[in-house]
Amino acid sequence: NPQKILNHKDGQSSIAENGKSIYVDTPFLDLLRETQSQYNMKKLPETPSFTGGLVGYLGYETIAWVEDIPIHDKSQLDVPDSVFMLFEDMIAFDHLKGSALVISNVNVDSSRDLKEQFDLAHERIDEIGEALHSGVDYRTPVHEFTHNHGPEGSEIVYQISSEHVLAGVESDETDYGIFAIENAQGGVVIESVEALAKHSCDIIEMFHIPVDQNLLGLAGVHVSDVTEIHSHQQALRQCKDYLSEHFWTRPLIEEDDTAEAARRLSEGKLPHTEDVIANKACTDLYDLEILQESIHDLKHNLTLFLGVKKLGDS
Repeated sequence: NPQKILNHKDGQSSIAENGKSIYVDTPFLDLLRETQSQYNMKKLPETPSFTGGLVGYLGYETIAWVEDIPIHDKSQLDVPDSVFMLFEDMIAFDHLKGSALVISNVNVDSSRDLKEQFDLAHERIDEIGEALHSGVDYRTPVHEFTHNHGPEGSEIVYQISSEHVLAGVESDETDYGIFAIENAQGGVVIESVEALAKHSCDIIEMFHIPVDQNLLGLAGVHVSDVTEIHSHQQALRQCKDYLSEHFWTRPLIEEDDTAEAARRLSEGKLPHTEDVIANKACTDLYDLEILQESIHDLKHNLTLFLGVKKLGDS
């Protein structure tokens, strides 16, 4: 979990820490500099260049903070202009070597015992390490993986986005949530990062699941008939090499969810010559056919998932 979240939206800067948010008058860029200046991360051998600190984004319109140019007063997207999260603990994944390095930084408090702070950092590393080695069966089909996580015997409620999952956990509508945070090919799942910036939670476990992407269509449609391809942004990224080779002239349309795109095609809400990228399970769920299977670019197309519960729950 981030130790601190810096947020700028609708002309106001805020700091979220320990489940509470306060508004500040400090210009957002100055706020970033002040926060980062408190952390002096020393580069050690065998460690990546980034070992902790602020991670986030500056929206396109923030250029007006440093240049006098016209910008749009209103946005169609209800998202902050900028969000940065401060991390003292992190996991560095080396996809080439197939390894992970757990890093915990100690922001030394001179009023507390140094060894105590050092030992607490070690405890956090142990907790993260235990979560990483959660005994997941990596051969488990993707559409069944939720049965291996969360409270035993619990009802599974399928949500369309990370935002819905985290909102449900925070409001007590659901006891446990699972959502994707990073893919080996597609990179960080932006919508999950934005949802984490808006909602508080405790991360209980982290685990990888192999994801199988397939080109699905209606019965009787051939690959040569395809006019557009719909799917979630992550699925399109995971198949970018395949798509650029075979469908470089076809529009690629981003959807909220892979399975939702398959449902819309099945219900006639998409033209019959448009195809979707989704899991094989959608063929049975929505009466679709596989035009091309396993079209993801990486042989081991692993996605990192987080298991979360409400902040402060025991």
